[in-house]
Amino acid sequence: MSSSKIAKDTIFNILVHILPLIFGLISIPLLMKNIGFERFGLVSLAWSLIGYFGFFDLGLGKSLTKFVADHGREKDHPLQFVEIRKTIFVAFCFSIFIALAFAFFADPFVNKILKINSALKSEFISGLELLAVCIPFTVLASCLRGVFEGSNNFKRSNWSILLTGIGIYILPAFISSWQPTLPFIFKGILAARIIGVLVLLDRSLFIDSSQRSAGIRGIFGYGGWVAALNLIGPFLTYLDRWMIGALISSTIMAYYLTP
Repeated sequence: MSSSKIAKDTIFNILVHILPLIFGLISIPLLMKNIGFERFGLVSLAWSLIGYFGFFDLGLGKSLTKFVADHGREKDHPLQFVEIRKTIFVAFCFSIFIALAFAFFADPFVNKILKINSALKSEFISGLELLAVCIPFTVLASCLRGVFEGSNNFKRSNWSILLTGIGIYILPAFISSWQPTLPFIFKGILAARIIGVLVLLDRSLFIDSSQRSAGIRGIFGYGGWVAALNLIGPFLTYLDRWMIGALISSTIMAYYLTP
């Protein structure tokens, strides 16, 4: 890999993390103006959930990166495609189960735990049920990014992260200008997640092969350790937001989170 390519990839990696913050600074004031402080507090909770949904890939995104990197020396290794296809299928099925459970428990969670204005409870429950659909797309994106990163295709992975990061801020702000309700705003967040997956879809990842899968246990074993580590970080990062929502109110949370 040439030094110029490394430099370009490094700059792109930096921009991937900076540009969503810039778009967030631009769109958040508009979003707050259109939907009010209490609704914005609930949207911020949704953003925190989106950050935590990545845990449900069971660490398989990083595990696939390792697997592809380890087999990268073997050109057109047919087993690689079998492993990837089976791993992504299992992760996607698991994420659908989690999404259904998440949607099922949204109602009792909002009504019994969070302190929310009664007029907004039905909105937030409907929004959370929509947000549950994000879980399979988040898991799918994580696994596909792992494949591309393992094959040193960071450009495609970064484009997915960039478009998703910008979209979760810009689309809710844009939608709030004409429909300032939580279900519609959460549709914008869902749309951003779908866009991130579409960037990563590639038919070469699902090439059919008659080869028998032999290493899928290793992928899941490594992924389990990664998942255990990923559980703690996001939990500690977003715990304060949910404590405020449960013990005080979502309106106070808007003041707490906004610079």
